[in-house]
Amino acid sequence: MKTILSIFPFDLQRQGGLEIQASAIIEGLAAAGNEMIVILPEQSAWQKKVNIKIYGLPFIRLKIDPWSGLYFLWKNRCRIKRIIHNKDVDIVHIHGNDITAGYAFLFKKWFGTKVLLTSHGMMSDNKEYIKWKPNLKEPIRQFGRVLPIRLLEWLDVKSADKITVVSKSLTSIRNDATHIPNSFNPALFNPHVLPIPAFKRKKALVMCSGRISPEKGQSVLIKAIPQIIKAAPDTEFVFIGNDYLHSIYDELVPLASNLGVTKNILFIPQRPLEDIPAIYKSADVIVVPSLSEAFGLVVLENLALGNAVIASNVGGIPELIKDGVNGILVPPNNPEELAKAIVQVLTDNYLRQWIKQNAPESVKKYSVKNIIPRYDELIKGLITK
Repeated sequence: MKTILSIFPFDLQRQGGLEIQASAIIEGLAAAGNEMIVILPEQSAWQKKVNIKIYGLPFIRLKIDPWSGLYFLWKNRCRIKRIIHNKDVDIVHIHGNDITAGYAFLFKKWFGTKVLLTSHGMMSDNKEYIKWKPNLKEPIRQFGRVLPIRLLEWLDVKSADKITVVSKSLTSIRNDATHIPNSFNPALFNPHVLPIPAFKRKKALVMCSGRISPEKGQSVLIKAIPQIIKAAPDTEFVFIGNDYLHSIYDELVPLASNLGVTKNILFIPQRPLEDIPAIYKSADVIVVPSLSEAFGLVVLENLALGNAVIASNVGGIPELIKDGVNGILVPPNNPEELAKAIVQVLTDNYLRQWIKQNAPESVKKYSVKNIIPRYDELIKGLITK
């Protein structure tokens, strides 16, 4: 039995792609007979299964990452060292994102452990986010967040004993990076899920799910709405996701108001994971208009459900969608092309049924039962190396 430690300076109860995948990996490796140790903030609501030991450590949320994560690690470094020693930890599995930037480097430097780093995306690949923006707060954002995270990510890549990446688009970060894609749970996401009839209030429902954030491209879809409702006037657009940056009120609501489409739009917060499949199944079209996307879990989940998916041709999304076969790809940040694709799928019943029919079979290989053994074998090889 291997002892594997994972650490997260945030609550795994959140329903983001990284949280869902990290939870699935931890639970899957525990089910495979490994002893799993998870370090979380003490206020975390995440409670999980057999063979998983949870340590809640003090956490103070700072206003800007990566400093929250670094402070969490520094403040608790002595307790973490004791956990590693007392539990005889074989390997530390770091899930790389903004708030864990620097963790692979610091675990090697401070604790001398073997480290597996799973990259869920690199800030340097998010061209839209890292570019300089014309406002007075931009120097603070660049020098307080963007540049430190990019430096720490570089140190992590150099330091980790092994790196896995969730899409082939990320394999260039290191020559020996191993591609292990994200997965879905077929018990939740399958073509037999029934929709929620009351969720659909108009003839057509277009749904966009994901964290409300500029790189997720919600504004691109809103800009496409006037063109869509000219061809399909009885269409509603539902945006699902939490607004951590207050983008709805600062940008999206005024944008919708200026375009005269407010009455066609509904914003709802993220729902519990167990409710999501039926909500997705209620849509006629799922739109993922991201400007950057390391993998695209929403795409995978909806393909598994047999939904009609239109998504940006960026990052790992083209690895999931074959254009015109199991979904539709569109250029990123192009409201006109996005509108054309949505109108086509809404009005062409044959095309819509064709891509829905092909979708579930195309992603069976991404079932969690096929992905977890790959992590288990890789970790076993790292420990015995």
